[in-house]
Amino acid sequence: MKPNNLVLLLTGILLMHAVIFNSCKHEAGELTPPTQPPTLPSPGKYLVSAIYVNGIPKDTLIYNDARQVIRRWEFVPFYRKFIDYIDYTYNTNGYVKLADYYTYIGGSMLHTKRDSVSISTGEMTTYTTLFRGDGTVSGYDTVQYTTDTYNQLNLAVKGAQGIIYSKYTYNDRAMTGYRYKITVPGSIPIDRNYAFEYSTNTNPLYPITLANPLLMRTLVKDIYPYPMDTVLPWLASQHYVNKITYTAETKPPVTSAVTYTYTDTTRFAASQYLPALGITINYRYKVIR
Repeated sequence: MKPNNLVLLLTGILLMHAVIFNSCKHEAGELTPPTQPPTLPSPGKYLVSAIYVNGIPKDTLIYNDARQVIRRWEFVPFYRKFIDYIDYTYNTNGYVKLADYYTYIGGSMLHTKRDSVSISTGEMTTYTTLFRGDGTVSGYDTVQYTTDTYNQLNLAVKGAQGIIYSKYTYNDRAMTGYRYKITVPGSIPIDRNYAFEYSTNTNPLYPITLANPLLMRTLVKDIYPYPMDTVLPWLASQHYVNKITYTAETKPPVTSAVTYTYTDTTRFAASQYLPALGITINYRYKVIR
């Protein structure tokens, strides 16, 4: 076969493969853009800037001009100060797209992890890159979540070394229940349930956690390993909770009323007290004038 004919034959084969490949992709729906998540509610003018639990600092939140949380500082009890932090970047539609994690280790602040986030109606996926101390990649991970029509998280399950199950239930936008289970070989199984009743007072954390489900999971401590008895899922509901029923494994349920003090003449909480659970949460605000 002449060289020119051979080139033409190979070119034709490559073009045919390209057509078949693209046709298969189209048929499988891979070229169809994801459905956009719903429009986000306004964050309002009272932005939670700090959260304390039982007198101990928990979170400090830094906002940009669009009233999005761009940094969350975490209080580290060992150092008795805010030292680790997460930086967030957002898409033009207002939803989070990146989270970069920085951890103080051995006297240095290290970039330890990056989450890339894909959000569409009904689902969210995080693609995680883990870094060593020298900045090289040490591993990858992927977590998929189901969401409802408001983009509220419904379910997250991981099963590498066992089962880590985290489920939120809602009545419209109001979170009515939360359950988490951990089944890891060699460990005592954990199964915790929360049921909630709410007032009509709006929770100012709701719009910012709806836009940023990674921030939501961090604020409520819905992360592995789960701190015992310190998960705070009601922080992410649309309205303030006024009663919580909590069940742990085979223990009898504990029901706690919730009492509030408010800032000035507003209906934004300065403190939230759950006597039966022994939890007091205090809030500070950045007010947009």
